[in-house]
Amino acid sequence: MRWCEEIDLSDTDIKNGFSFARACTQSVFDQVFQYKILTQILPTNYYLKRYLIKDSDICSKCLIEKDTVLHNLWLCPCLVPYVTNVIKFLKNTCNVKEDIALVTYFFGFQNNVGLNHILIELKKEIFYNWNINVSVNVFCERFLAKLRNIIIKEKKVMFKNDSYDLFYAKWINFRDIYDFLGPDFQIIR
Repeated sequence: MRWCEEIDLSDTDIKNGFSFARACTQSVFDQVFQYKILTQILPTNYYLKRYLIKDSDICSKCLIEKDTVLHNLWLCPCLVPYVTNVIKFLKNTCNVKEDIALVTYFFGFQNNVGLNHILIELKKEIFYNWNINVSVNVFCERFLAKLRNIIIKEKKVMFKNDSYDLFYAKWINFRDIYDFLGPDFQIIR
């Protein structure tokens, strides 16, 4: 595994990285996205140049470094303020006690399904929707709105399946993002 060449990983980290997505989301797209991250087959410029699809492996955002998965989702200086701001929100507003560092960002937490789901959504948002013309604050507001919609949709599915206990355990620490105990907002598509 190429990750082991870049960062120090335990067997538990690797096992958790390949299993947490299935535990935290029903979305096959999200599960495959996480798998692509771990196997480093996410279509970054580095990956696309390797297969002669792109001419350059340099990051399209910062125009400085090779556009690897690690760079594209964590190290790129253009993205760092966005990731940092979301992590600060989670720590300060949602009282997340876990240390969201490089390994846990990519390989997840063993016992925090809600946080793992949020981190998958953050990585997707950065990879697919990041735009240099969108400020950090606007990005974070849009991201939180996306999370609210996910929580509302999941709540409806869990009620239909009589799985409210699982839903409650997953999202209880993130009621500052959306307080699911009250009436639901209308989902805007």
